[in-house]
Amino acid sequence: MDNNPNAAGPEEVLYEENGAVATITLNRPERLNSLNADLARMLLGAINLATMSDEVRLIVLKGSGTCFMAGGDLYEFSTALETSQQAQEHWFGNLIDDAHAAIRAIKESPKPFIACIRGPVAGFGIGLVAACDLALASDGASFKLAYSLINATPDGGATYALPRLLGIKRALELTWMSAPIGAGEAASLGIINRAVRDDELEFELQSLILGLLKVSPSVIARTKFLIRDSYEANLPDQLEAEKFAFIECAKRVEFAQSVRDFLARKTFFGSKR
Repeated sequence: MDNNPNAAGPEEVLYEENGAVATITLNRPERLNSLNADLARMLLGAINLATMSDEVRLIVLKGSGTCFMAGGDLYEFSTALETSQQAQEHWFGNLIDDAHAAIRAIKESPKPFIACIRGPVAGFGIGLVAACDLALASDGASFKLAYSLINATPDGGATYALPRLLGIKRALELTWMSAPIGAGEAASLGIINRAVRDDELEFELQSLILGLLKVSPSVIARTKFLIRDSYEANLPDQLEAEKFAFIECAKRVEFAQSVRDFLARKTFFGSKR
């Protein structure tokens, strides 16, 4: 294991590089991997470390123990509430700033992030999963926003991601009611890519990793940014961005080689061309 103490300490977040794959593990199992200031800062450090690594091509995000992430650490919330209102505002503001920096770092990284989920996901964990580019979950996983249960509004980008995934009405219902949904429903809603049997989760993860590693890092990055930025673009701008990205890909050696290889071995509609 390659732990970098400046980016991800062993107490809160684990960081491991294995060839082209980095694994970031939320590591507060005794508190169900709930969010506190140390975890938020170390998570950001681990994300940045993986993004800057010349060896890493994709990142897997996991939770240790029986839970992916249970949201904010309410024990630490309770302690903060014993301080002055000004101190509370400072404490909660810093925590959310650090957590949101991690969300932005995932979205801005040119590398793909895969959430691999076992157990419950709540609160900030929902935004974290939504920020990842891909997500797999065991069929025993569950998802709950939970903010309304403590009379709070969502964070972690949930109010940005969920309306785009679910539509406004469904996003409001899940947020206001805080009803849990299973992994199968989360997949049907687009919160995750798919739910699989727990004993098949690692196999599915490795299959996904192998598939992604066959794609050029340049294509991965350009496609990620094209799709991400499409939310804010109009059609003419998006078409122009697609043209530019394709032309840039066409300049690369791997494009020409892939075209030649494809024509040499592939068939189209049953007949070779």
